[in-house]
Amino acid sequence: MKRLLFAMLYLSMVYLQSCKTQTPVKIEANELHQWNIALQEGITNDFFSPPVASRMYTYPNIAVFSLLHPNEYNQVIQDNTKPKPIEVNKNLLEVVAMYTFYHVAIKMIYTIKPLDDYKKQFDSTLLAKDYDQNMLQEANTKAEAYAKQILAWAATDGYKETRSDSKYVLKNSPRSWKPTPPDYMDALEPNWHKIRPFLLDSSAEYVTFMAPHPYDVANKNSNFYKEMLEVYEQVSKTDSEQNGIGKFWDCNPLAPQHVSHVSYAEKKLTPGGHWLSIARIISTTKNDNLLDASKMYCYLSMSIADAFIACWTSKYHYNYVRPVTVINETISPTWKSIITTPNFPEYPSGHSVVSSTASTILNQLYGKNTSFTDNSEEPYGMKPRTFSSFDQACEEAAMSRFYAGIHFKKAIVDGQKMGRSIGEKFIQKLKL
Repeated sequence: MKRLLFAMLYLSMVYLQSCKTQTPVKIEANELHQWNIALQEGITNDFFSPPVASRMYTYPNIAVFSLLHPNEYNQVIQDNTKPKPIEVNKNLLEVVAMYTFYHVAIKMIYTIKPLDDYKKQFDSTLLAKDYDQNMLQEANTKAEAYAKQILAWAATDGYKETRSDSKYVLKNSPRSWKPTPPDYMDALEPNWHKIRPFLLDSSAEYVTFMAPHPYDVANKNSNFYKEMLEVYEQVSKTDSEQNGIGKFWDCNPLAPQHVSHVSYAEKKLTPGGHWLSIARIISTTKNDNLLDASKMYCYLSMSIADAFIACWTSKYHYNYVRPVTVINETISPTWKSIITTPNFPEYPSGHSVVSSTASTILNQLYGKNTSFTDNSEEPYGMKPRTFSSFDQACEEAAMSRFYAGIHFKKAIVDGQKMGRSIGEKFIQKLKL
């Protein structure tokens, strides 16, 4: 009789356990937001450059998207070498997706403590609900296996090869880019055109989209001389509001700071990180569910990454001189930009291209008249700014480069046109 009772008790426990695994706990969008925040913290701490950071934001979010939206994943990413999403018990699918984000992200960056810390918190949250340790172990094992496939695919995009590729060679031409003060750093990512795009047909697709004005300092009536003079005069009359705008959208994590004989670098978001933070603000305000949030992160991060590829390909194709160089040579040897001039060619404006691409995608996802308060830069000492639309924020981000003296006006205007064209192309490809 005792054996019978024990057997019945054991079977009851097994039944209850099986019932437990049949009812998945709903993973909220906030979990994906927190994973992205942890990744952003690691990227910022590691001082990755804007193009490199855009790549690192993208692969973990593609991994999540591929599991939660397998059909769309196969449709929008045409690369035949991409991994096929693994089959997962639907009760564990969302957990596997979150764990896959983690396992991909920790291999993309160096500072993984924020991701490790959030994984512990995430595990505790699940264990406090209807998951047990065996279920989490099963989900983690599947996620780790799938992450290896994503990382193997990422390893074929050309990034590793560009780490040891040839450096930029200075051109003996007045119109060509030269290292800029105060540190005269080497050219940043001159081989980024070799990175495999996600949605572009090729990295050179937008190279001949537009072109800068012909270099001409001898003729004071030339377009080049006029735009050089325009930047020179703007810096002297940039007011406190414009100065604040320039610093709010600086987004240069590699800009060295000098105090007496001490040098250091300030932590800052990259342009891509800034726009992903804006998108997270909107997604949270709109109460997106996990499916919607995963789509937003994937589509936006892919678009930003490809915008950087297109922009950098154009930058090194035109190899255009920075305002500070030509102004120092022609007008004033002591003139300097308000924020540190980044160490890569001028045309087109990277922030203008990326911001226009991002705002075009966000317009389609959330609406053109979406207002928001952007507190993305608050952790880095900047006060929040309020915008009536993504386009207004985009315009301010683009013009910040002119106020700060690091770009000619044409690079900004053309960069915005390029970014909008890229965004509109991607809207069609993504079938938004």
